[in-house]
Amino acid sequence: MTGAANSISSMERDWPAFDCSGNALQNSQPVGQNGTFQMIRVAAFGGCPLHHPLYALRRRNLATDLAKALGFRRAAFALSSGAAVQLLRFCRGELEIPENVRNLCYADSVHVPQGNQRRVHSIADIVLVEMSTPVEVVFDGFILNNNRLKERFLGPVRERYPHVAGAAVRWRTSLQKRHEEARAEAAEEILAGLPTETEDDLFLRELVAGTRVRETKKDDIVADLDCLRTELPLPLGIILHNFNYMPDGRPISWPADFRANCLAAARELGVPIYDPAPLVAEFGAPAALAGDMRHYSPEFRPIIADEIYRELILPMLSPRAAEPEQAVLATA
Repeated sequence: MTGAANSISSMERDWPAFDCSGNALQNSQPVGQNGTFQMIRVAAFGGCPLHHPLYALRRRNLATDLAKALGFRRAAFALSSGAAVQLLRFCRGELEIPENVRNLCYADSVHVPQGNQRRVHSIADIVLVEMSTPVEVVFDGFILNNNRLKERFLGPVRERYPHVAGAAVRWRTSLQKRHEEARAEAAEEILAGLPTETEDDLFLRELVAGTRVRETKKDDIVADLDCLRTELPLPLGIILHNFNYMPDGRPISWPADFRANCLAAARELGVPIYDPAPLVAEFGAPAALAGDMRHYSPEFRPIIADEIYRELILPMLSPRAAEPEQAVLATA
């Protein structure tokens, strides 16, 4: 646990009372002496559009996520509201996820927070959530990461069992598109071609037969985030996820109602929500985004990081952030 303690300690260093533009910080909480301020510690529940800006802020000692203090070699992503609750409980030791299932949940599937690492979330200053999907892929009650499913299920199946590779692709696609009939047909074809010789074979069969999807709507998002806020009673903010962008910067929502559901949930909960779309459009979508028109380009990451820091993070640390009626769309 020495490593965990050192990681926590390393996040508690101070930095001069100026932001990356040289402006005096007005809303940070002073610690120590000589006008220094503590780096803001963020309990981060999201994917790349949340973590990439936080990496940029960490390089300038402005804010940091807690992944290293939790002991993860790679940050554990939570791509839905339910996955955020699951990740918090897993990190606190309140939820045990079997290793073969964990392999389909998190990039670093080996590590399980232990000892002091299980208390790391208690040192956070704020909570930021970025939900990239309302579609949760669920097996045995656990929410899987669809990217890990592609990488760690589909890849090995193609290599080891090429005769069912096509059915495996259709199975995963049907989960993404929520086509139950297509899922059942593909699952039946896969199961007919999978062996039953090893424990890995048996797990793959259970996975194919038992995985389903559920779609979270506004009330589900509200319930999950209210649960998160109850279990981690800190200022909570949301970064709105835009599934894709048009070349002129207009955001695309998928499913169509997901963006509206997130906005409505934030209003009902009385928490601030930041929409990156106006800044993407102002900067120019082709320059702000990578080739997939979804992830931020390396050049844009510090730009979006600065605005998230200024428009969302710092206001959350002010006393007014605790007042529900103050919750507004950060870019309004």
